[in-house]
Amino acid sequence: MTAPFDFVVEKQALPPGNYIVHWAKASNKLQICEDGVICETVETAAIKAPKIPVQPRMIFSRYGDKHFLRQIWFPDGTGFELSACPLESEMGRTGVKLEAVYLDADLLCIHRSKGLPPSWH
Repeated sequence: MTAPFDFVVEKQALPPGNYIVHWAKASNKLQICEDGVICETVETAAIKAPKIPVQPRMIFSRYGDKHFLRQIWFPDGTGFELSACPLESEMGRTGVKLEAVYLDADLLCIHRSKGLPPSWH
């Protein structure tokens, strides 16, 4: 997935760039990596999609020029929601307009044969 903007995952600010998301199914943890380096491991809550997405997708909350990762969707309908970080909660209280930003991922990689978790980028 290519993020054309800076964004926040929990307390970690990440720069624009190409990211790979790994899903550790047993723990519902996601690893968000840039260039093969783990940038952030986050705990998530599983959510259900009203409609199964066609391809993997990341959904961000945007307040002005600040982006916060909120949801990640896999094409099988598996979705995960991240908790709002303190900065996002603060932005929400300031009255800045909230918008949703959707980014579709380019490719889903299934690594089951090598024992690695599914991922996409």
